[in-house]
Amino acid sequence: MVGEKKTAGATADATKALSGWTPRPGYEQGADRALQLANEIGYTFKPNRLLDQGVLGQYSASHVEPQMSVVRPNEPLGVSKDMCTNCQDFYKVLAKYRQVEQVVRDPSGTWSFTPERMVMKWLGQKWRSLKMAELEILSSLIQRVTESVRAAPAHDLSLGLRQKIWMLMGSERVPGPGYSRRAALALAAARHVLPLWELKYPQDRTPHWALDLAEEVRVGRLDKGEAQARWQQAWDHMVELSYSDADDQRGAAAGFSAALALRTCLEDEVLPQSEVDEGLRDNRIDAEDMDASMFAAAAYAGGPSWDASPDPVRRLQFWGWWLFDAVPDAYRSVAS
Repeated sequence: MVGEKKTAGATADATKALSGWTPRPGYEQGADRALQLANEIGYTFKPNRLLDQGVLGQYSASHVEPQMSVVRPNEPLGVSKDMCTNCQDFYKVLAKYRQVEQVVRDPSGTWSFTPERMVMKWLGQKWRSLKMAELEILSSLIQRVTESVRAAPAHDLSLGLRQKIWMLMGSERVPGPGYSRRAALALAAARHVLPLWELKYPQDRTPHWALDLAEEVRVGRLDKGEAQARWQQAWDHMVELSYSDADDQRGAAAGFSAALALRTCLEDEVLPQSEVDEGLRDNRIDAEDMDASMFAAAAYAGGPSWDASPDPVRRLQFWGWWLFDAVPDAYRSVAS
């Protein structure tokens, strides 16, 4: 059967295409036009000299996703096989060129490619091990939070919305499943930006030992009294660095993220005692009450959201990673 080895794609109006450049009855053919479009938008399909048949990039351009981008421009698309990295890269450039979000659903989930060149994926493989009720609640919140982040001028994720996500991870405090997931999430955020610290302070191992201690606390192998004293030491060190390196605070922000990941493992995140204020921002709480993810986002973007100099697109990219990779990984790390 053709469909068993070809990738099929279709839009909501039942327009269909198959991978390849040979015309087939009932299917649109757009491989040549996809190759032309790639040239127009400045994208080069990865060549395959064995399969391109003398036209470099032809094989990748004949994949159903690029074809449907010219057959039905900007229409949400469903495909029968997982997107390859070549098609993902093409859609990143295409979304920026057209300034229109491009949506593709494959068997592993739904991809969203935005004009900011942010790539998001929801309801995919990382959510499959969750119970259906958990899946529906979490995925609904993630999608709503994503819309909020994209709409915000600085592409910031409010503290209030982060608190809602933390609370959905479980009401249990130390040492229950909810705490363990929040601790895992804080550690993931700090580790994600640790290379920015290493670029700035290659000889300083403070965040490394802070994260090692945090992991020991999380699994119950270290006395909290000793770890509390070391947390204060790490925090004070980051405060001094943030004063001395005011022009480039990416490294210091990454260090604060590690210190606060240790604090989360010691005490859990600060959760509201009453109804969550979704509009609550980080600049409305004390500095010591901020969390690892806020500082990780600041490190990735080049500064906090209230500063005029950071890169909002990089902040959007960080929160996309946090929402669609770090959160489901942290949730799945602990059984319900």
